Amino acid sequence: MSYTRYNLTYQWQLSTDGGNTYTNLSNGTPYTGAQTSTLSVANAGKTFANYFYQCVVTACNQPVNSAAAEILLCPNPLNLFIPNVFTPNGDGDNDYFQIYYNGTDLIYLDLRIFNRWGEKVFQTNNITTGWDGTYKSVKQEPGVYTYEVTLLFSSQQDAIHKKGTVTLLG
Repeated sequence: MSYTRYNLTYQWQLSTDGGNTYTNLSNGTPYTGAQTSTLSVANAGKTFANYFYQCVVTACNQPVNSAAAEILLCPNPLNLFIPNVFTPNGDGDNDYFQIYYNGTDLIYLDLRIFNRWGEKVFQTNNITTGWDGTYKSVKQEPGVYTYEVTLLFSSQQDAIHKKGTVTLLG
């Protein structure tokens, strides 16, 4: 990325020794954007924990600024999808309400669904098991249901708690 007037360039660097020494990064797995203002690290897990990254900004071939930061890893929120509507009508499309996550570091999940009276109508600890819109083998009425989900990832120390609603369409 260059700014016409000052010809700015960016170079991301990595330190694995607490910030004492840095080496230049280049594009390629797992890094993209090594010479831009934004660095992405694909599939960052415990391997990249406690690493320090800095970006050196250069103008007219002279370093003008750098900033260093320890990267705290968390799952990419784009890898987690919680739908807000489903249609359990047996057509093969959106027949189940479930959490979708395409990462590999999920180690615990607790999904609970409640009806409008606060009664728990579904619970699972399996990411691949979804709610089919029934409770005690009886189809539930179309409407808005509340969910609570707790997720724990191997790259996190603390669990993530999310609450929301899902609409069951008939």
